[in-house]
Amino acid sequence: MPNRVVIFQDQVDAIATDPGTQRLMLAAGEEIARAGAALAVHRTGAGARSFHAELGPVGGAALVAWDRLHYYMFFHEVGAGHTPLHPALGPAVNYVSV
Repeated sequence: MPNRVVIFQDQVDAIATDPGTQRLMLAAGEEIARAGAALAVHRTGAGARSFHAELGPVGGAALVAWDRLHYYMFFHEVGAGHTPLHPALGPAVNYVSV
């Protein structure tokens, strides 16, 4: 007999939109942003200082990134053309335990 998984989406949504869950997710995101800033390429430090966390459009998710002005941090994160690969946010997720 096959196993069956039942997901009660209303319960998932209730957990994701709970203020306590959102506080925890944002705190985790802020910790990842701090670790990512420490690991980022620093010439002036402005790009690293722009790392931030915010709650995503879907409840229960935190987004961690740099601001629009410092879009070039993406090229360091993934490597492009003459920009060598120097990821910061990816490794930061592994360093942070919340």
